[in-house]
Amino acid sequence: MSVRTIKLLHVEDNVADRLLIARLLGSMKELVFNITRAATEITAVAELNKGGVEFVILDYKLPMGDGLGALKKLRQIDQAVPIIVLSGVTTTEIGAECMQAGADDYMNKQDLTAEKLAATVRKALNRANSWPALREQALPIARAFMERIGNDLLAAVDDYEKQLKQSGATSEQLQILFDSLTPDLESTKSKTTRPAPLIVRPLLLELIERLTAPPPPTPKPLGSSRQGV
Repeated sequence: MSVRTIKLLHVEDNVADRLLIARLLGSMKELVFNITRAATEITAVAELNKGGVEFVILDYKLPMGDGLGALKKLRQIDQAVPIIVLSGVTTTEIGAECMQAGADDYMNKQDLTAEKLAATVRKALNRANSWPALREQALPIARAFMERIGNDLLAAVDDYEKQLKQSGATSEQLQILFDSLTPDLESTKSKTTRPAPLIVRPLLLELIERLTAPPPPTPKPLGSSRQGV
């Protein structure tokens, strides 16, 4: 069996946790990890900017920064590198934020085992290995989609989004609404023989994304004026 060497960036300020992760990674016989360590968000960003990093394990709690902020910065630098986030205390909310920011997985340190870590590492590496081919295939699909979408349709979608939000409809209710359109859509002429719900699914997903997206942050005032006496 051939052994692959992986340059891994471990972002962790706790020495005991560094040693634990190194020991758990050592159980993967098909991989050898050349580990570079960073204790802060600043040093992690600097290390990734140097190039050559093939995997990142990131602690959620960091001095001079937090794991979520570091994750977003690392993902901006490299969209493909596998990133696993570890935390001593996990919540579904934090996990969802990390996954949305581009993490391959979000794991609890308290119940971490060699088997769990190895499975997650293999899965993340498989995704990263597939990334160039996935990107190459996505480009012509995205271009074809753009060429077929006109301003009139986009304006209609924007207007419909406003009406949905004014009505207070939820994403689940929107799904039901689209399901109710199926009999009418089946009689609509189309260039494809695929079922109507499958054809309009991109529109439904786009509207659900718009409904569930968090509102943009309120800009902070540049300064506050004090009234004189």
